Amino acid sequence: MREYSPAFLRGVDYSGAMIIGVLSTLLPHLLIPQEWGMSAAMIVAMALAMGSAFLISLWLSPFGAFEIAMPGTVLSMMLGMFPMRGSESVVSVVLIGLSAGFLVQLLFHIYDLRLHGEVARNDG
Repeated sequence: MREYSPAFLRGVDYSGAMIIGVLSTLLPHLLIPQEWGMSAAMIVAMALAMGSAFLISLWLSPFGAFEIAMPGTVLSMMLGMFPMRGSESVVSVVLIGLSAGFLVQLLFHIYDLRLHGEVARNDG
Protein backbone atom coordinates (compact mmCIF):
# COMPACT_ATOMS: atom_id res chain seq x y z
CA MET A 1 0.00 0.00 0.00
CA ARG A 2 1.33 3.41 -0.95
CA GLU A 3 2.03 5.96 1.79
CA TYR A 4 0.76 9.50 1.23
CA SER A 5 1.94 12.62 3.01
CA PRO A 6 -0.38 14.11 5.64
CA ALA A 7 -0.58 17.37 3.66
CA PHE A 8 -1.71 15.51 0.54
CA LEU A 9 -4.35 13.59 2.49
CA ARG A 10 -5.60 16.79 4.12
CA GLY A 11 -5.87 18.35 0.66
CA VAL A 12 -7.88 15.35 -0.55
CA ASP A 13 -10.18 15.73 2.47
CA TYR A 14 -10.85 19.41 1.76
CA SER A 15 -11.20 18.85 -2.00
CA GLY A 16 -13.60 15.97 -1.45
CA ALA A 17 -15.74 17.98 0.95
CA MET A 18 -15.90 20.90 -1.47
CA ILE A 19 -16.83 18.61 -4.38
CA ILE A 20 -19.56 17.02 -2.26
CA GLY A 21 -20.76 20.49 -1.26
CA VAL A 22 -21.00 21.62 -4.88
CA LEU A 23 -22.75 18.45 -6.04
CA SER A 24 -25.12 18.54 -3.07
CA THR A 25 -26.36 21.98 -4.06
CA LEU A 26 -25.99 21.80 -7.83
CA LEU A 27 -27.69 18.47 -8.59
CA PRO A 28 -30.97 19.28 -6.81
CA HIS A 29 -30.89 22.81 -8.23
CA LEU A 30 -30.60 21.49 -11.79
CA LEU A 31 -32.73 18.34 -11.58
CA ILE A 32 -35.69 19.18 -9.33
CA PRO A 33 -38.36 21.48 -10.76
CA GLN A 34 -39.49 24.40 -8.62
CA GLU A 35 -43.12 23.31 -9.12
CA TRP A 36 -42.69 20.26 -6.90
CA GLY A 37 -44.10 20.27 -3.39
CA MET A 38 -41.63 21.26 -0.69
CA SER A 39 -41.62 17.96 1.21
CA ALA A 40 -41.24 15.75 -1.88
CA ALA A 41 -38.54 18.01 -3.31
CA MET A 42 -36.58 17.96 -0.04
CA ILE A 43 -36.65 14.17 0.18
CA VAL A 44 -35.53 13.72 -3.43
CA ALA A 45 -32.91 16.47 -3.09
CA MET A 46 -31.38 14.88 0.01
CA ALA A 47 -31.38 11.48 -1.73
CA LEU A 48 -29.56 13.01 -4.73
CA ALA A 49 -27.07 14.71 -2.44
CA MET A 50 -26.45 11.56 -0.37
CA GLY A 51 -25.98 9.56 -3.58
CA SER A 52 -23.40 12.04 -4.86
CA ALA A 53 -21.61 12.00 -1.49
CA PHE A 54 -21.50 8.20 -1.61
CA LEU A 55 -20.04 8.21 -5.13
CA ILE A 56 -17.39 10.78 -4.23
CA SER A 57 -16.51 8.75 -1.13
CA LEU A 58 -16.08 5.65 -3.30
CA TRP A 59 -13.95 7.60 -5.76
CA LEU A 60 -11.68 8.94 -3.00
CA SER A 61 -11.68 5.75 -0.91
CA PRO A 62 -8.02 4.90 -1.70
CA PHE A 63 -7.09 7.99 0.34
CA GLY A 64 -9.32 7.22 3.32
CA ALA A 65 -13.04 7.47 2.68
CA PHE A 66 -13.90 7.84 6.36
CA GLU A 67 -12.49 11.38 6.45
CA ILE A 68 -14.68 12.22 3.46
CA ALA A 69 -17.80 10.34 4.58
CA MET A 70 -18.25 12.17 7.89
CA PRO A 71 -18.39 15.71 6.46
CA GLY A 72 -20.12 14.31 3.36
CA THR A 73 -23.16 13.15 5.29
CA VAL A 74 -23.48 16.49 7.07
CA LEU A 75 -23.04 18.41 3.83
CA SER A 76 -25.40 16.32 1.76
CA MET A 77 -28.24 16.38 4.28
CA MET A 78 -27.80 20.09 4.97
CA LEU A 79 -27.15 21.31 1.43
CA GLY A 80 -29.56 18.94 -0.27
CA MET A 81 -32.41 21.03 1.07
CA PHE A 82 -30.80 24.33 0.09
CA PRO A 83 -32.23 24.65 -3.45
CA MET A 84 -35.74 24.53 -2.01
CA ARG A 85 -35.25 28.13 -0.83
CA GLY A 86 -36.01 29.52 -4.27
CA SER A 87 -34.32 30.16 -7.57
CA GLU A 88 -30.73 31.26 -7.19
CA SER A 89 -28.20 31.53 -10.00
CA VAL A 90 -25.99 28.53 -10.73
CA VAL A 91 -22.91 30.53 -9.75
CA SER A 92 -24.31 31.34 -6.30
CA VAL A 93 -25.34 27.71 -5.78
CA VAL A 94 -21.81 26.53 -6.65
CA LEU A 95 -20.18 29.15 -4.41
CA ILE A 96 -22.42 28.23 -1.49
CA GLY A 97 -21.58 24.54 -1.99
CA LEU A 98 -17.84 25.29 -2.15
CA SER A 99 -17.81 27.50 0.91
CA ALA A 100 -20.01 25.15 2.94
CA GLY A 101 -17.80 22.19 1.99
CA PHE A 102 -14.68 24.04 3.07
CA LEU A 103 -16.25 25.27 6.31
CA VAL A 104 -17.66 21.88 7.35
CA GLN A 105 -14.35 20.15 6.61
CA LEU A 106 -12.51 22.85 8.57
CA LEU A 107 -14.82 22.34 11.55
CA PHE A 108 -14.27 18.57 11.42
CA HIS A 109 -10.51 19.17 11.20
CA ILE A 110 -10.53 21.50 14.22
CA TYR A 111 -12.71 19.06 16.17
CA ASP A 112 -10.33 16.21 15.31
CA LEU A 113 -7.32 18.27 16.41
CA ARG A 114 -9.02 19.11 19.71
CA LEU A 115 -9.79 15.44 20.34
CA HIS A 116 -6.34 13.97 19.86
CA GLY A 117 -4.01 16.39 18.07
CA GLU A 118 -2.34 15.92 14.73
CA VAL A 119 -1.82 12.22 14.12
CA ALA A 120 1.38 11.45 12.25
CA ARG A 121 3.03 8.14 11.48
CA ASN A 122 6.22 7.49 13.41
CA ASP A 123 8.62 5.11 11.66
CA GLY A 124 11.33 5.44 14.30
